[in-house]
Amino acid sequence: VYKRQRLHSHRLGGSIPPAPLLEMDSFGFLLIRMGQKSTGGYGLELAQTEARVDANSATVHVKWIRPSARAMVAQVITSPCLLLKIKRGPYQTIKIVDQSGLQRASVSLP
Repeated sequence: VYKRQRLHSHRLGGSIPPAPLLEMDSFGFLLIRMGQKSTGGYGLELAQTEARVDANSATVHVKWIRPSARAMVAQVITSPCLLLKIKRGPYQTIKIVDQSGLQRASVSLP
């Protein structure tokens, strides 16, 4: 039923299915951005499906994708990003670490 409603929601008189409920008490959202890039070939992927939590810190592992210097890429403005839903926990800091172990960002939670 959901798929059928979604397929016909563009028609006059069609209904749009309700948005899913967000559990803001037990989950938060984390936006990871690479910043503006002048070519294609950049991207972010989640490297591990679960964050590693130790002490007061959660570590999120991502694959930080950059085109090689010899790659043929489109000359276009891009802003690669990754939006994650993260379960709240006993941590005060979230660290973003790439595939080479380099910490790309860190955020302290209120």
